[in-house]
Amino acid sequence: IKKKLQSIEGEQLDVKDLAAADGLALEDWKRDLHWRLTWQRYVAAEVTDEVLRKHFDKYPSRFDGTRLEVFHILISCQATDIDCRRSAKEKLQAVRQEIVSDRLTFAAACEQYSSGATAKQGGRLGWLVYEGPMHPKFIEAAFQLKANELSPVIETPYGVHLIRIGEVEEGDVPFERSIESVRRSLLKELFSEVVASYPNPPELVWMQ
Repeated sequence: IKKKLQSIEGEQLDVKDLAAADGLALEDWKRDLHWRLTWQRYVAAEVTDEVLRKHFDKYPSRFDGTRLEVFHILISCQATDIDCRRSAKEKLQAVRQEIVSDRLTFAAACEQYSSGATAKQGGRLGWLVYEGPMHPKFIEAAFQLKANELSPVIETPYGVHLIRIGEVEEGDVPFERSIESVRRSLLKELFSEVVASYPNPPELVWMQ
């Protein structure tokens, strides 16, 4: 970090002005610079071709073009409405039990309980790929399911959901053609691990 700051000063740039331009106090700016340089170093060490290949092999359906036919039941709730979300989770947990016990069909439950736009069409959202437009939590839950499986109750900013998978069309895109998608996914996973272990991430070798 000292070398970086010295190089900035060597270019006759005032670090205080740089910090102010970013809307940060000088110490916060240094801390942010420290983090970014450390993260770059960590990624350079961790994200190798071998690690990328293992990530692809662990989650092939995320990257090979696999498509899922997705249906859902949605009870809409504002992100800050805790009471609505608590009630919705209890309701959908009971509905889920009815469905898995064959006392209620998914389509009937959808028409009765869902506030989604496709409630009268059995909650069908169409075909979804891993890097599709749905919220990441929704996509993660969907891609853990097999054909005709029902998800646990999940939450997104839009409300509380039950997801059902209809058909699955397996993809055939090879690793070599999906490497950038694999890289994005792996970086997201590594970043989440580091953030979760803050303030003392054991995996991260901090710059001295």
